[in-house]
Amino acid sequence: MARGDVGLCNVPQYNFDMCRDQIKSQVDKGVKIWTSIPSAGTAQFNDVPPACMNLPVVLSGSCTGEGPRPVPCGSACIQFRGVTDDQMREISSYLRG
Repeated sequence: MARGDVGLCNVPQYNFDMCRDQIKSQVDKGVKIWTSIPSAGTAQFNDVPPACMNLPVVLSGSCTGEGPRPVPCGSACIQFRGVTDDQMREISSYLRG
């Protein structure tokens, strides 16, 4: 049996593809993921598509769960605590599709 493509942290690639496709679909409809900084070291992303809500640990750049802590803040909201400016830029780039 052939093994399917995998992305970061051995997460099946189709998960990333679904996230990317949902971001693109949102953008096509004029809906963007909004980023804010509620406090120092905290990055919040609103209007996150459902498929992307399954990937917060991987999007934070950690396969082990170490580093920034993703915390859901609603059905389409993820907040990352303990992020550096570079980590925030990296997460933002992923969520731009």
